[in-house]
Amino acid sequence: MLQRRIPTPGRIPSLDGLRAASVALVLLCHFNGSRGFGHLPALIGDIGGLGVRIFFVLSGFLITHLLLNEKYRFGRISLASFYKRRAFRILPVACVYVAVALICGERAADAVPALTFTANYLPTSWTFAHFWSLSVEEQFYVLWPIGLVLLSQKKAVAALAVTLVICPIFRLVHFAAQPDAGWNHFELLGDALAFGCVLAMSRQELLRIRVYRILIRSRVIALTAVMLAWLANATSNHPHFYYGAGITTTIVAIGLVIEHCIQRPPALLNIRPITWIGTLSYSLYVWQQLFLRQFRPGFWMNAFPASIVFTFIAAMLSFYLVEKPFLGLRQRIRFMPARRSTASSPLPTNT
Repeated sequence: MLQRRIPTPGRIPSLDGLRAASVALVLLCHFNGSRGFGHLPALIGDIGGLGVRIFFVLSGFLITHLLLNEKYRFGRISLASFYKRRAFRILPVACVYVAVALICGERAADAVPALTFTANYLPTSWTFAHFWSLSVEEQFYVLWPIGLVLLSQKKAVAALAVTLVICPIFRLVHFAAQPDAGWNHFELLGDALAFGCVLAMSRQELLRIRVYRILIRSRVIALTAVMLAWLANATSNHPHFYYGAGITTTIVAIGLVIEHCIQRPPALLNIRPITWIGTLSYSLYVWQQLFLRQFRPGFWMNAFPASIVFTFIAAMLSFYLVEKPFLGLRQRIRFMPARRSTASSPLPTNT
């Protein structure tokens, strides 16, 4: 007998609200220094990095939840189905964006890192530079599902624990050796994704602990976690702390906020306009780079406030004409494992 379908955390409106907050931080970062906007105070720290880290922790959490859910419902994880679903989710918008950028005059050579999802290692132009974060996620999508298939759960958690330890070390060594070099490499950022994975894999055990349940539902604890993430992220001007304990503290605080959003969704993040922006977040992130030309000259449409208007117009066209139709097509195609299992899922049904 097929067990009842387990709701997915990605369908919780407050998580869409959290996506809206994360993309808003990235947009605000890219407004900084653009024509007509001015400059943000240096004291607020790397808000763009904070926005991307929210995406990373949330992505690690949701992808792990979906993979484990599949394993306990069907008895195994289908890598082929996973990669097909990811292709339907990521590639259509990315490819249309690249095509439009090339039509607008961008060099084909600069598009190669974007199309191969290696922009976190290979140099490219500003128009494709933001694909570094998509590249990190795609590299994660290649490695982590295979790890879940090949490793036992205990060994998978151990691998994640090692990642959480070595990434801060790599960052500090990288800063000492090459302080002016790129900071977008997977080995320097993987701990944000890893912590999301750990949270998904351990939350059943954590939610059995009464004290944890009380704390994670507390508005005071959630607000403290938000402030802690912001303050730790604001230490980016103190690299010896930031690249070690600062980023790690930020990641853990983000994880606590995600769990709070699931257990006791904040009203603000459930407001319809906010959740709508969250559903647009992927298209917003991809298309904003054409219009928010940070510290660079551009056309009149790159000047604030026209830049934000055109960003939203492009994102809405992308979402309703490209992203949503392909997601609908993905729903109609059966990407399902051949074998089914009636094993009970270890994941709580309130997600």
